[in-house]
Amino acid sequence: MPDTITLRRRADGVIVAGDHLLLFGQTGQPARIATVIDQLDDAGHRLPLLEDVVSAFPHVELFTIDDRRREPGRPVAGRPVTVLARPPEPQKRSLFGLGRRPSLQPQLRRWEADQDVVLRIGDRRARRPRVSADSLELSYILGLDDERQQDDETAASLGSRFRDRCALAEADVVWCGSRRLMGALRRRWNVDASLLYPPAELSIPIAPAAAKSVVIALIDAASPNWLHRLDVLAKARGDLSVVVHGEPAKPWTPRRNRITQLQDSAEAFQLALGRTVAVLAPAGDAFDPRIVWAQAAGVPVIAAQRSVGAELVLGLEQRAPTGIVLEDDGDDALIDAVGFIARRPDLWPTARLVQHGRRWARARFRQTLKSHVLDAWCVHNAAPVALADGVEIDEEAPEAEIVEPLTRSSH
Repeated sequence: MPDTITLRRRADGVIVAGDHLLLFGQTGQPARIATVIDQLDDAGHRLPLLEDVVSAFPHVELFTIDDRRREPGRPVAGRPVTVLARPPEPQKRSLFGLGRRPSLQPQLRRWEADQDVVLRIGDRRARRPRVSADSLELSYILGLDDERQQDDETAASLGSRFRDRCALAEADVVWCGSRRLMGALRRRWNVDASLLYPPAELSIPIAPAAAKSVVIALIDAASPNWLHRLDVLAKARGDLSVVVHGEPAKPWTPRRNRITQLQDSAEAFQLALGRTVAVLAPAGDAFDPRIVWAQAAGVPVIAAQRSVGAELVLGLEQRAPTGIVLEDDGDDALIDAVGFIARRPDLWPTARLVQHGRRWARARFRQTLKSHVLDAWCVHNAAPVALADGVEIDEEAPEAEIVEPLTRSSH
């Protein structure tokens, strides 16, 4: 049975109004809440998360730092988004390569006013505006750059990692989007973070096709080894079409005519699930909502062992599997897994996969986020919170006002 938190406006500085959580400072004024996201993409990975933040905190102000792909001035959930900084435009080099390089860290605009709560969402923490020492600073890490990938700006990249570590050390609370990411933060930067899965929910209804003949492979930041395995799979399974979705870390040209590129959007991916046999997920630490979308649409997922998919999928060792977790990185293992799923459709009932995919529903994420922010706010203000049901309130205290209970839930 879930715990119920009884909240009081003056004692706890909190009011729960329906689906909204209102925070108040020690002076009784509504707290100013800012959400700073590193980059807004149009592939449907982060916009639902930001929309849920707006739904949970009605007075939140939205800011972004690196907004390349989204047209300026476009609101999110009816809220304007202020661009604090944009990446510098690349400058042309002279004939002998003596042109001036632009700064890698864009200059950030100043805050118009101090914020009481700052929630930072994204991958790079170095690009962050300074806040007051009295503000509650929350960091939500969705992914980390692969240290094995070297670029032309190695020294600047190392400097960014150092600033990222310093920024995380200053945060009051750090959350991350997967268990693998928790281990990476601890191993690289000695930062302890709490698990908070992002929301993942289908936005359009999926109509299953009578005959399924497509295998969708995710290739975002995929290694050359994973791309090579897709070429081998396309050659071995001529009866299936291998469709890739996303952008690889390095330019890649498929060697097989059976491999096609799917449009880089959430709607295109979800529509293709109706005729999909299985979704293939490469290794990686960042939470990928497409793995949840596939299971919510009744499509099993084949995940690499060293991937976040291994914690989002119930493998064959479970009583009610929703996919397969590969035991090795060989080409034969991937080919055999695809063949096994195609031969045994009875092992993947749609109702079971849909029920498993609902664990990452947006309503559940909003409730968990409000619970976490509430705990951090009460600790920040050093105010007690009643954690038990049926807490008695002194009737003679006019400022102790009981409001709606907030049900605490966790993944």
